[in-house]
Formats: sequence, C-alpha cells, structure tokens
Amino acid sequence: MYNEHDVHLQYWKKKLEGNSGILPLPADLTAAEALPVTQAGSKPFMFPRAVSTGLKQLASEQDTTLYVVFLAAFKLLLKRYSNVQDIAVGAYLTDLLLLRSDVNEDAPLSEYLIQEEKTLLEASSHHQLPPSSLENIFGAPGQEVFNTLFLMQDKTRMDRDGALSDKIDAYIDQIDIALRIVIDFDGISAE
Repeated sequence: MYNEHDVHLQYWKKKLEGNSGILPLPADLTAAEALPVTQAGSKPFMFPRAVSTGLKQLASEQDTTLYVVFLAAFKLLLKRYSNVQDIAVGAYLTDLLLLRSDVNEDAPLSEYLIQEEKTLLEASSHHQLPPSSLENIFGAPGQEVFNTLFLMQDKTRMDRDGALSDKIDAYIDQIDIALRIVIDFDGISAE
C-alpha cells in the first residue's frame, strides 16, 4: 500500500544519510571573550544599487532566481568557513526546508546554481515532512538537524510586513549562523 509519509521519510533518510546537519563552525573568540548565546547579534547592511542590479542580472542570465543565487553564495561561504564540502542548511521558502548539497567551489557557476536549484526543488517536493520531524532519522529526539539558516523576504510581494519573521522566530534561538536577505523598494539588504 502506498503511504505518502513513508515516501517522504525514505527520501529524507537517503538525503541525510551520513550527515549530522551540524556544521563545525570556527570561533574567532576564546570562551572567555565570547558573548553568551542570549546576546547574539547581527550586522545589517544594504547592498549598493549596482551590486543589487548585478545580482538580479546574474540570476536572469543563469535562468534562476535571486533566492537561488543568494542561497548558493551563503552555502559557499559556509563551506569556506567550515572547510566542509557537505553542507546542510535550513532554508525558508514557503515552509522550512532542509537543504543538503555538496558544495564544490571549483564547479562552474552555472553548474553550481543548477545543483542548488535542483536541491531546493527536491526538498520542496518533500516539504510535508518538515525538519522538526526529521529527528527520528538521527535517532535522538531534540537533536538539531541544522545549525545554519537562510531566509529571503521579498517585501515588494508580501501581503503584510513581518509575515516571514513571525513564522521563523521559533527557529532562530537554535541557530548558530543565519543570513536574512530582504528585498524592498529601497533595494536589497542583508542581516
């Protein structure tokens, strides 16, 4: 008998086999210098208009979305910081997804973007089993399945401000590094 839940579970078991989902991120502060977790912060900045235009043009030329371009860049940055090629990132599109892929910085940009878009589409097709329910794959209830998060909020297309923020606040406390890209009528910013 066909069981949709089992199909999704099998997909995630195969996709996540051999990966704890947690990136070993280097700390540049000693334990005595580090801020307590409750004092985490962010460094917001606005992309110059020329850079924003260039990124939109790149996405168009590569026949992909700005979401995929920023996601791919974030995963490449995580690869460089962690020195791990097998990267798993929590990402919010319409639901919270777990995106695991092999980040090969030597691959041509077009191939890398195609791979990241494929990873995103596959995970989206199995979104019925959210990351919070994937703990069974790792065998320990409450075990984190990712420690990095990518968010992109297009305020030019949203019905109301903050809709995305309301949905992801529960995950932020569990995350070591998050990148939030915001597109609004003033341009593109990151935090």
